[in-house]
Amino acid sequence: MRDDPFAELPDSAALRAALARPFRRAIRVHPRRGSPSGWGELAPVPWTPAGRFHPDAVDPGSRLDYHTGCAYPQDASSQLPVVLLDPPQAVRSRAEEAVSTPRVSSPRRRAERELVMRM
Repeated sequence: MRDDPFAELPDSAALRAALARPFRRAIRVHPRRGSPSGWGELAPVPWTPAGRFHPDAVDPGSRLDYHTGCAYPQDASSQLPVVLLDPPQAVRSRAEEAVSTPRVSSPRRRAERELVMRM
């Protein structure tokens, strides 16, 4: 285990500052499904390219982007493991695809979710 897991991050100072501030609502944008629209001003989450902070008044469940899988609510701190664990890009892309796809019950989707859960 590293002494300081944040030390190697390019924006470790921004991460520490964000973790010290009050909670902000965030979404994760699916990398292959376009850009979200109608959310108001989206501020980037400093430690992940897919993360965006959105205004508190916006309910993600009321947005079409949520229902189409373009964006989904995920706390900004919950987006840290992908950055800190730094899996290979191929594994990261497959895992993001599997967990961010709208829940369709099919043998393939179940197998993908089981694979991600074993990682």
